[in-house]
Amino acid sequence: MMALPKTRPIASSSSEIKPKNPNRTQVFLQRLKKNPALPWLILILLTLIWGSSFIQIKKALLVFSPYQMASLRVATAFLFFASFGWLYFHQIPRNRLIHLFVVGILGVVAPGFLFPLAQQGVSSSLTGVLNGLTPMFTWLIGLLFFGQKTTRYQILGLLLGLLGAASLMLIGSDGKLSFNFYAIFALLAALGNGIYLNLIKKYLSHLPSVQVTAVSILLAAPVVVIFLGGMEIPETYQAKTGSFWALLSIIFLGVVATALSSIIFNYLLQIASPIFASTVTYLIPIVAVMWGLLDGETITFAQSLGMVAIIGGVYILNKK
Repeated sequence: MMALPKTRPIASSSSEIKPKNPNRTQVFLQRLKKNPALPWLILILLTLIWGSSFIQIKKALLVFSPYQMASLRVATAFLFFASFGWLYFHQIPRNRLIHLFVVGILGVVAPGFLFPLAQQGVSSSLTGVLNGLTPMFTWLIGLLFFGQKTTRYQILGLLLGLLGAASLMLIGSDGKLSFNFYAIFALLAALGNGIYLNLIKKYLSHLPSVQVTAVSILLAAPVVVIFLGGMEIPETYQAKTGSFWALLSIIFLGVVATALSSIIFNYLLQIASPIFASTVTYLIPIVAVMWGLLDGETITFAQSLGMVAIIGGVYILNKK
């Protein structure tokens, strides 16, 4: 019997092709993503950024009108994404574009106008506190339209928060009863945020946060940008003192507090619940009040009670 020639065993493809070692950055990001502290770190970062937004709005309003300021804020966010955001359009399902447009209007355009309008008659610190009602509106909208379950404690938290908001609207800086119409703008902004948060969690949580942010702003911002030419912004800039610093405040609001923070926040929505994500507004009032006090704003005892009621209501609302 003829012996067969000896042959070397054929190496398997798995033994020939060795997997590439992931770079250190990828390993770090993977470990960071699995870290349970990550949502809290993001929450603190967003608190510092957004808590500082109200004092920046106040400084920008010293030079620009609410409409000029809001339009510039939206425009800077639009320009930030214009260079690369269009690349994401083909990755978005067509039936989600309408949701992204609504998210852009409610989460970027509407607050951009409503908060400056509110701060014409409400201090920056109290506007930040009223913005703290966002978790309550998030819960309420979720309960009414998105099947959110509720408990007695959450209802108690909602009532306590609304009581605090009413006190801020009805008690003036002199301690007397007087309805503050401008506070309604801040409440509308918080309501819009509550709808926006639920829409993202319901329809867009499967999309990368940068795609959600970029496409929503690129879809919604042109509604505002087309009116920039008739707002006499260059004339205002040249005519008033302090224009440079006011413009820097707007750039901070547009690029950092709107564009970058929206990416970070939408990512937080994808790794945490909408109510947890919206509790950034539970901490924002603390930063907003600190900036307001440093800038010479005063808060009465009655207003302090209203602030405590809102923060306490949000705490109860999020208590398991």
